[in-house]
Amino acid sequence: MILFLMASLAFGIGSDRCQVEDCVCEVREAAVTHAEQSVTVTFDENSAFLSMASRAELDRLGASGSPLYVSGYTDECGDADHNYDLSRERAAAVTSYLRYRNRRVVSVKYYGETKSARHGREDRRVIVSTRRDPISRAMDAVKADVYLIDASGSLAGRWSDISGYDFPAGSKIILSKMTNCLDGSRIDQVTPSGGTEIWYSYWHTVSRMSYGQRLMIVSDFQSNLPLTASEYRTIEELVARKGVKVHTVKY
Repeated sequence: MILFLMASLAFGIGSDRCQVEDCVCEVREAAVTHAEQSVTVTFDENSAFLSMASRAELDRLGASGSPLYVSGYTDECGDADHNYDLSRERAAAVTSYLRYRNRRVVSVKYYGETKSARHGREDRRVIVSTRRDPISRAMDAVKADVYLIDASGSLAGRWSDISGYDFPAGSKIILSKMTNCLDGSRIDQVTPSGGTEIWYSYWHTVSRMSYGQRLMIVSDFQSNLPLTASEYRTIEELVARKGVKVHTVKY
């Protein structure tokens, strides 16, 4: 209750600026998505060996002339430096196979550890994507339970890529929107515009999440009203209490 009262005081001014309740709007996936644009292959623990099943999965990628973007990851088990090297080895193994199959790899990146509540195979992976948009490629890094997307005017030039993203089945899509958004709309029916109260939306989104869920935020984090240090601590306390794992894509 105390934390709720603190939040009400800290973020009350954000509420005054939003015509949409709490500056959040829950929407549905677009009618047509880009589901064919990425493939994920996973690895055994501490291994960069590409299995036959993974090779078959890579073979199902789209047209052979499409440019491919490769991104490697590991789980959090073990030394961080070793994991960074392991993510590079996994990305290299996938890249070598794709090039052997005469596929056009235009980018190879490796990121080391994935921040996760779990120690699972899904974190020991390489993602291969044909997405040209770097934001939607970055969104591939984690399969979240909830996506909070800044729908202000700053994302207008990239909205078709984001709105056409193939969100994981069962995930929730929340827009941070001050005006002109109805719950239950399809994301491709919403036009990004105006400013943003992303921090206020962040607070209310986490408040509604279940313990231990993953949240991905896509935003430039340039709120109309800058967050104070005490307000930031209030959000951090709520995130810790809810056990929410937060991932961000900053554009």
